Amino acid sequence: MNWSACTVADIYKSRWEVELFFKWIKQNLKIRTVLGHTINAVVTQIFVALCVYLLMAYLKFIITFRTNQSAKQVVWDYISYYNAERSHSTLRYLSPMQFEENMALREAS
Repeated sequence: MNWSACTVADIYKSRWEVELFFKWIKQNLKIRTVLGHTINAVVTQIFVALCVYLLMAYLKFIITFRTNQSAKQVVWDYISYYNAERSHSTLRYLSPMQFEENMALREAS
């Protein structure tokens, strides 16, 4: 096989995303063993576990936030922190706001 380095890197990146997906399934959906051996059985088990996970997350959300305003405030606080303070390695360890300001300055000059 004569694959370019970019093709190999893309395949590896996709493989890593699949690994992370299954890691998330194991950690969050609490599927320890698969109950069936057919594709339909596995898909059904994952789908049911995902439905239970989403239902539990929704109930936790409802219990935590009694009003829409309190939920909006928590989301707003996180967005404010994320955009203004949290540094990102892909942005050369700048916050998104700092990165955007630097880009605007570069484009202006």
